[in-house]
Amino acid sequence: MQLKQIRPAHALALGLCLVAVMLTSCAPTGAPSVTTSVPLSPPANQAPEATTVATGCSIGGTGVFTPEDVRCYLANDDSAQVQVIDTETVVLLADPQSIADWAGAAIIYHIPTLSMLAMDRFGDIDPEASIFSSRAGMAALNELANDPELMAGLKQQMQLKWQTTPSNEPEIRLSTAWQDGPTTIFLIAVAGLEATDDRFYCPSETWTIGDNTVEIVADCMAHESGTPVSHFFFAPQSIKGGGEQPVQVALNGVPSNVVQVREGAVSQETAVYQAALRHITNRPLIVRGETASGFDDPTSQLATTVAPGTLQNYLESNEAPFSLLFLFHGSNAHFVHPSATIARDYLLSSDPQAACVQFRSDYPGLGGVVTLSRIGYSDDGTQALVHVLHECGPGDRRATYLTLARRGAAWQVTEETTAATALPTLTPEMDYAGKANGCGDIFVYRSNHARSEYVKVWIDARVFDLSTGPTTLDLAAHPGETGAWIDVYADSVVKLLGDQPYCNDVGPTGEPQSVWKAVSGTVTVTASASAHAEPCTGEPYQATVLLEDALFALGEETVYLPSVEFDDVTVGWCPG
Repeated sequence: MQLKQIRPAHALALGLCLVAVMLTSCAPTGAPSVTTSVPLSPPANQAPEATTVATGCSIGGTGVFTPEDVRCYLANDDSAQVQVIDTETVVLLADPQSIADWAGAAIIYHIPTLSMLAMDRFGDIDPEASIFSSRAGMAALNELANDPELMAGLKQQMQLKWQTTPSNEPEIRLSTAWQDGPTTIFLIAVAGLEATDDRFYCPSETWTIGDNTVEIVADCMAHESGTPVSHFFFAPQSIKGGGEQPVQVALNGVPSNVVQVREGAVSQETAVYQAALRHITNRPLIVRGETASGFDDPTSQLATTVAPGTLQNYLESNEAPFSLLFLFHGSNAHFVHPSATIARDYLLSSDPQAACVQFRSDYPGLGGVVTLSRIGYSDDGTQALVHVLHECGPGDRRATYLTLARRGAAWQVTEETTAATALPTLTPEMDYAGKANGCGDIFVYRSNHARSEYVKVWIDARVFDLSTGPTTLDLAAHPGETGAWIDVYADSVVKLLGDQPYCNDVGPTGEPQSVWKAVSGTVTVTASASAHAEPCTGEPYQATVLLEDALFALGEETVYLPSVEFDDVTVGWCPG
């Protein structure tokens, strides 16, 4: 794990010992006490690197390997030692009578990712004793930095519990939290101050990285005097090169400790996402800063191509959305922004089609906006599954499940499956002012003005005795010989496909986002000649088709079209 490369050797063990000591008192009745370091396994959305035979609390053992193990211990702990922040984050308080001074006073635990922030007896964050098992865990605990009132309450509680008083002499603490290739995320904490001390509110930063110096001037809103101030934050920096480099930061001129850092390996999460996005497009992308959740269960759709363990891990990992904060930091290809920022700066209309039209006009160099799921991994860590929703690209709105396989250190897409129900239904406007066209015996279609919506009718002319006189057919009475549909695309087909989607010799180059099928109605056909005995033989002829009283359905939804005429259309020919 990258943390071992960049922390002093004792730091990880210290954090693990803290977890072990904190949880000793909450072992289930009859279970042996935990007296050594508690092993931590990768969270649900990280592939396991090794298999352990130890038994977790949730199945009757004493280990803490999974979120279920953590909840098991919490359920058996003295409730006075546990404070719930939310359903995923809890504070475990130490007993001053039973814990060594160096082990700390409390940990703030993010259960789904098995990550933790450690607090000392003064209520200050201890970066060296804090552990982040994934980027997602770090991003989740970063939310606490945005809640200074909560942290101020915990700090006061620690000081009362341990009878401590801050020195009012600032101490800047620095440690590495996470590495992802050349990006290193540092955890910076200001210790020794009261919660309302604003000397380090929005501080200037001076970084010394090897022989280089980086100055950062923050731009913040004015602080209200007497209110709590956040005294810790995460900060990304670029660390490149094979050798260790000394890193130090000074906040408002007060220097931190020095840590030795070398460039880390690209995280598995990033490697999978990069491979998935390269498969979607080679152009730069805007990435939503939160994963999507609540998808339909894809098990039946993917059962033949995806391992059962991969599907199970995917479903468990996507029960709730997760922040993608710090993912792709410094990348020139993928730009992660919160959804609010995307709505403000990129997708400026509440109408998805209009928003994409403007996006393509304003940002012609970008390949669209993507929303990612969390990644599901197989039991042996060699297969991955991710859902990708691609909007405002050069083609249709696209929702796919990508299955990837690990090839050494790299990941490669091996299967792409269109998500069955991932895209929202587009309701037709049913204003068909475009020119009527057609081909075959007999297929006709007509578009709306924007050419994003098409109504189309098919009649098997060889079955019916069509003539120059009108012939009226009931669609419901002839389901195998007639049909009518409305195809709704995410945008103009000229922009999406570059050509008409029907009656061309290359076939459709994109699929409609929503297809509505007529369940009732009549079609009246007048033809200038009889249908050809064999398809695509003989001379073209003219046909006029009138669709009336048509009810179209998509799932449980229906729309009604009083009438539309396809007048004097040349049919009887085939493209190619």
